[in-house]
Amino acid sequence: MEKLTQSLRSFEQQRGDIGKTLEDLQSIFNELVEREKEILTEEKRMKDQELKFKIEYGRISELKESQLKKVEASIHNCLKELSLKEEEFNVVASKTKLEEQRLEAIQNSVKECSCQLESEKKELEYVKAFKENNLASLKKTMVALEKKKVELESIIQLQEEEMESRLKELELMEKHVQDILKEAQLKEKSASSARKFVAEAQKNIDQHQQKELEFEIKVDEFQRRLQQFELEKSAWLAEKNKMVGVVVKIEQQQETRSKGPLPDVEVSIQNLIEIEEVIHAVKLICQLKLTNKFSPVSLLLDYIKNSENQTSIVCRGKRSNKDKIKAANKEIAILKAVKNCIQDCNLESVFPKVKFYQLGQRCIELEQKLELYSLQEQSGKRKKDDSIVGQRIKIKY
Repeated sequence: MEKLTQSLRSFEQQRGDIGKTLEDLQSIFNELVEREKEILTEEKRMKDQELKFKIEYGRISELKESQLKKVEASIHNCLKELSLKEEEFNVVASKTKLEEQRLEAIQNSVKECSCQLESEKKELEYVKAFKENNLASLKKTMVALEKKKVELESIIQLQEEEMESRLKELELMEKHVQDILKEAQLKEKSASSARKFVAEAQKNIDQHQQKELEFEIKVDEFQRRLQQFELEKSAWLAEKNKMVGVVVKIEQQQETRSKGPLPDVEVSIQNLIEIEEVIHAVKLICQLKLTNKFSPVSLLLDYIKNSENQTSIVCRGKRSNKDKIKAANKEIAILKAVKNCIQDCNLESVFPKVKFYQLGQRCIELEQKLELYSLQEQSGKRKKDDSIVGQRIKIKY
């Protein structure tokens, strides 16, 4: 029993040493915070080396995240070791020889924890030296960076907010680590409370993963909208190029001949109608004043009806949500092009007012359907992501 008391005292002394090392880490971290504040004040004058600074800042943030992950891993290992130590102390009364061996194992585990803390301290010193080197390089470029101060004020403010949020998160994590160490001392008496704490930590990890999935879904939606805009832009440019080519041909024909619309022009307009380039055909009819041979209003109405029928066929059938979204976007683009054509060609007085009003109503209905299809698409992705996360959790635990 005397050996047990001596080993327990040595274990408590080693625990005090660990607390002192944690305090040293806290002081080092405070120094890092002060260094980061100095960097923020000097960053206001930076302009030309914005890309270099972002790269260095990303590396520093990755180092911090890796350090935090290492701290969490060390805490998790300490909890496992404490649970093992509790089981060892329960058998102390009956088997003294086994107790001595277990105490030796505890001392080895404490030494490993201290080694881990020393390695983390070295990593923090490396980060500190890296930041000091960055400060020296930034001081050399301060004179050239003063000229572009106004342009980067908004960017620097955003970076300051991000750094402050990261610092707050680090402070909260340090406090959380201290609380965990205090709770670990209490959990030596009861293994059940330690298991509850581990379960709560697992819940926090699951919540963080859920937030990451929601952010990825938002990024996917933004990319979808960007792709939609690029498709509309490419379609508009293609239509513009076609229109320019047709107009150039007509001008060349008008230069060769003196008066009246040419039969070649009528044939080209008929060809445009057949290949469903109705907007170009209508614009040519209005420009060349061929309304006596072609009816622009009837052409536009037929064009609207055909696009609506195509969209209804896709949406009513058993198609994927992506196909439905493409069809709805296509009809919206057609309706907007028709509306612009009516206004550009001064057909508002001839075009039925009821149909013109229905164009806007139809656009609103299609936008509502787009929101519904996009929500269905996102829900499908969430189900897949949830299943993947569930599989990962099962593999880990």
